Amino acid sequence: MSTNWEFVSGPFEGEAFAHRSNGFLTLEFTEEESKMVDLDSELVADNGWTGTVEELLLEMEEDGTTVLFDTAANRNATARALENHRFVNDPEVGPMLRAKAAEMRMLAKAAVRDELKVVSCNSD
Repeated sequence: MSTNWEFVSGPFEGEAFAHRSNGFLTLEFTEEESKMVDLDSELVADNGWTGTVEELLLEMEEDGTTVLFDTAANRNATARALENHRFVNDPEVGPMLRAKAAEMRMLAKAAVRDELKVVSCNSD
């Protein structure tokens, strides 16, 4: 069974934070983007759990859960899955699927740019 968390306070209010499944907590942020997340931001889970980002990460560390950051490759895979979804040609949901796929492609490009900045700064 999986659990999903979303922000209920702060600049990311209403956005997804992470999901946990099979011993992995997958964040919806790249490592670079996570630097903008305030550890005191409030989260709520679909199983009723409430707390801060810091409390969740500490709890996951105690459980031995592996924390994974989102990557450009993962975002591209999500976009590809949306573009190939069986309802992509449905007039009601198709436009939403295509819009979300385009958003994921833009987020993947941003993640690659962030990674390149880090590499170029470290190569000096």
